[in-house]
Amino acid sequence: VCSVIDCVQQTIDMDIEYADYNENWFGLVFNDAMQGFALVYTTGKADSRTPALYSYLLRGYVSLYVVYKNEWDWTPVSVTTANTLRVVYRQRLNETEWDGRTTEIMFRYAIGSNLQLDWHVSRSDDTFLLQFTETSSITRTPTTTTPPTTIPPITDTPTTTTITTTPTPTIVSTRPTTTTQPTIMTTATNGHPTSSVTDIPTPTPTIYMPTVEHTTEVSECPLGDRLVGTLETADLYITIVLDCLTQTATLQISYDDFADNWFGVVFSDAMLGDSVVFTMGKANESPMTPGLYAYDLTGYGAVNVVRNASNDWQEIEIAYVDGGGVSITYEQVLSRTVWDSSTQQITLRYAIGNQLSLLAHVFRSDTFTVPLSSLQTTTSSPPSSATTTAIDDTIVTDTTTTAFPFNGNMTYIVCDKQCIALKQLTCDNIYGCIFECQSENSCASLLFDCQTTRECNIYCDGQSSCAGMHVFAADNDDDHTDIAVNCNGDASCAQSTFHAQSAHSLSISCTGRHGCENINVTCPVQPYVSLSNRTAAVSKSCVIVGGDDDYQRQLSYYAINGFNDLDVSE
Repeated sequence: VCSVIDCVQQTIDMDIEYADYNENWFGLVFNDAMQGFALVYTTGKADSRTPALYSYLLRGYVSLYVVYKNEWDWTPVSVTTANTLRVVYRQRLNETEWDGRTTEIMFRYAIGSNLQLDWHVSRSDDTFLLQFTETSSITRTPTTTTPPTTIPPITDTPTTTTITTTPTPTIVSTRPTTTTQPTIMTTATNGHPTSSVTDIPTPTPTIYMPTVEHTTEVSECPLGDRLVGTLETADLYITIVLDCLTQTATLQISYDDFADNWFGVVFSDAMLGDSVVFTMGKANESPMTPGLYAYDLTGYGAVNVVRNASNDWQEIEIAYVDGGGVSITYEQVLSRTVWDSSTQQITLRYAIGNQLSLLAHVFRSDTFTVPLSSLQTTTSSPPSSATTTAIDDTIVTDTTTTAFPFNGNMTYIVCDKQCIALKQLTCDNIYGCIFECQSENSCASLLFDCQTTRECNIYCDGQSSCAGMHVFAADNDDDHTDIAVNCNGDASCAQSTFHAQSAHSLSISCTGRHGCENINVTCPVQPYVSLSNRTAAVSKSCVIVGGDDDYQRQLSYYAINGFNDLDVSE
C-alpha cells in the first residue's frame, strides 16, 4: 500500500498492489477496529458491479452493517493486471477525513475468497500506519516492464505529471506481513521499496460515520414512545415507525417483484406533495446510483417532478434478494417529514415504473390509510394459553407446546419483515415470551427488554436475523429471568450484547456459521436451577454452546465468579 497526499492539487492517491490476487475481493478499513470508512476491490454484495475499488461504510461486523456509499467513491487512475493486481485511485482531500496536515493514516485489511463481497477468509490482526514524510518528488518502481502509467490530477485543466512538495508514507506495523497477504510497500526518497517494523501503541480509531442526527430532548409522547404502521399490498410491503424518543421516522419497503425498475410512495391522496422514489433519477438528468430519493410533486407532468436533495432520507440498508426482489430501509428526522409525535394515521399512494430511470409510471395505486399504533406485543395480564402476536396485529398460526416446549402461558411473537424497522421489543407477560426472528435481518439491532418476565426465549433463524441486538434481563431481586437464545442462522447473533448480570440463567446456542461472532456477554451470578420442563439440567448459570465447526470468534465474557458461573465446554 502506498499513498500520496498532494497539497498543491489537494488530492490523495491510494496505490494498492496485491501479488496473490486470484479473482477475489480485498479491502482496507481506515481505523483499528474494522469499522468506519473502507475501500474494497469487489463486484459488490450482490455481485452485480464491474470489479473496481468501491467505498463502503462499516457500521459493524456483519453484512447488514456493510453499506455501499457511492457518493464517496474515488476516481480510478490506473489498473494493472499483469503478474499482480495493482490499482491506483484518487480522491479530493476535502471529500475525505484527511487534509494537507495529515501525518499518518491508520488501516487494517481483509481478503475474501471471490469477488462478491461476503465473509472474509483472512484479515489483519495488526493495525498499520502509513506515516507521511515530505519530499520534493515521487518515483515508484513499476510492477511490470512497461512504462508506469501517467497519473492525471483531478482537475478540469491540463497540468504536468510532476508532483512537487508531497509527502510519502512509511509503513509502521506491529509485525511483518506474510507472503500470502497483500504486499505492504512504501516509497523511499530514492524510489526503491522499503519497509520498517516498529512497535507502536495502538492509536485511537477515527471513524467517519455520517448519520441522521437524532434529537433526544422530547417534551412528551402523547401516543406512546414508538408508533408503527404496516401496509401489505399486492406489490409492496411497507412499514413506517415514528420514534418519539429519538424524533426519527423509519421507512422500510419490501418489493418482491423488483426487476431493476423504479417504485415510489407519495404521502397524500392526490399523487401530489412529498414523495420518495427508488430510482436512478430522471432520464434527462445525470444518472444516480439506485437509491431512495426525495421528490416534490407539484403537478402531473414530468416537469412537475422536482428533485429535493435537501430532504433525502438517510440510507440504513438496501438488500437485494437472490432471484429478484429488494428490501430498503431509510431514516429521516421527524421534523423534516409531514408527521409528528401525535400523528395517528398516514395517507399514501404508490406508483411503479418499468425501468430505473424515472419516467412515466406503468401502475399507480388507490389511496391507502395506514393507522399507527403504539408498539404493544402482549396484554397487561397473562393469557390463559400460548398467545400468538404479530406486530401488525395479524394473527399467525398458533404454536403448541410440542413445537415450543415451554410454559403454556407464554406469549409467542413472530418477527418477519414487520420488525426490521423497530427499535425495541418488550415482553411484559410475567410468564415469559417466545420471540421468533425468521427472516434475514428481521430483528437486527433490536433491543429485547426481558426485565419483567420469568422466561425470555429468542430464536434467531434467518441470516443476520438478530445481529447487533441487545438483550436485557431483570435487574431487581424480585424478577430473575431465564434467558435462552438460539443463534441458528449464519451470523444470526453476531455483534450482539447480553446484559444478563441479574438474570437467573443465560443459555446461548451458537449453531449458525459465525452465529455468535464478536458477541459480548455479561453472565448471571446466581446458581442455575434447571426448569422442570427443560430436558437437561445445567449446573452453571451462564452456558454458551458452540456448533460443530470453529466459526465463533472474538467472544467476550464477563463472569464475576469465573468458570464457577461460566460453562463453555461444549
